[in-house]
Amino acid sequence: MRSIKYSGSLRHHGILGQKWGQRNGPPYPLDENDHSVSEKKSGWQKSLNSTNSDINRILNLKRDQITDKDISKYRELMKKHYKNDVVAVDFYDNESDEVIRNEIIRRQNIKKTLITTASVVGVGAAIYLAYCAANASIINTNTANSINNISKVVNKKALQDVEFVVNQGDTLHRIVGYSGFDLDKTNGFTYVTNNKLDADFYKAFLRDWTGSDRHEVDLMAKVDLRAPGLGTMKKEFLQKFVTDDLYKAQLAETTYNFMKEQYKKRGIPFFETKSSILSSIKSMSDGQLYAQAMWALVRGGDDANAVRSHFMKKGYNALLDFHDINDKIAEAPMIVFNAKNDLVKLGEHRVTKSEQLKAAYNVATSNHVFSKRAKAYLLTMGLIV
Repeated sequence: MRSIKYSGSLRHHGILGQKWGQRNGPPYPLDENDHSVSEKKSGWQKSLNSTNSDINRILNLKRDQITDKDISKYRELMKKHYKNDVVAVDFYDNESDEVIRNEIIRRQNIKKTLITTASVVGVGAAIYLAYCAANASIINTNTANSINNISKVVNKKALQDVEFVVNQGDTLHRIVGYSGFDLDKTNGFTYVTNNKLDADFYKAFLRDWTGSDRHEVDLMAKVDLRAPGLGTMKKEFLQKFVTDDLYKAQLAETTYNFMKEQYKKRGIPFFETKSSILSSIKSMSDGQLYAQAMWALVRGGDDANAVRSHFMKKGYNALLDFHDINDKIAEAPMIVFNAKNDLVKLGEHRVTKSEQLKAAYNVATSNHVFSKRAKAYLLTMGLIV
């Protein structure tokens, strides 16, 4: 039998000009997640990858320029982008050309508003300007000068009517109560915000079930994230799901499993049944059902996938976080439908106590929706704002 001799040493000549330990360069192919944080910060995120660039090329076509070939190409690109998501792949595999064409057009139309990190006058002003532009209004000098005074009124109106877009390549934030945040363990759905004051609020005031430990995760949007205004979001949901008994059964299943798990963690007897929870859900008002549904989204159950499929047909890949906006604790929180494919993790660090206090101060001295309560909190600690 032929024998193989081992020399006892390992030699690797590597790639010409590449330093030991680097993870970039030919001849092996790289996935977008294989780039280091330093590589991403130095410019990788500006080009992203060819799949996303090709998707955006189709999304930038004029309506009458979209051919059957473009639709077919778009299908394949989106299936590649969402290769690990059975629901999304099924959507792009089986929907008609008309539905896919409408999704492309819808995505083009959505990008009429861009909400980025809060400016010195607050997010309300940014929304106001975008709202006026989207409705072809003329902003005169007097209006521009009075933005701060009327931003609260307009902010409420804009949240109902104006769609939100986070640009491809933008940085987003996620605050969690543990280390080692993993996008692959999110059930697809996850909370994010690209509003720095929202991130500061979560850093300073988020109540973590896991204790006081908090970690800030920096993420990047690999594609444009598009979400409807709150009014559109609720209207679409109620039109589709309020009479859907199958959906209600799915929602009851998600609610039952979550409650059972939480009761077990606390050592409390759990007497609810799936049928009793379903009965409760069927007796809910439209508003109560909507609130329950929005709570259940990030659990990633069949109910969440049904909601996601519906909004995907409308061209959305994210929703605003109804509960945090409704509870007046954040201004631009989002729930991303497919975090594993649409986001990339840039980094993570533990939030120190001094960072928490600084974040609370930033919120307290701003026009953020939580500013008054942040100021009251600092005063109770003997800190002057």
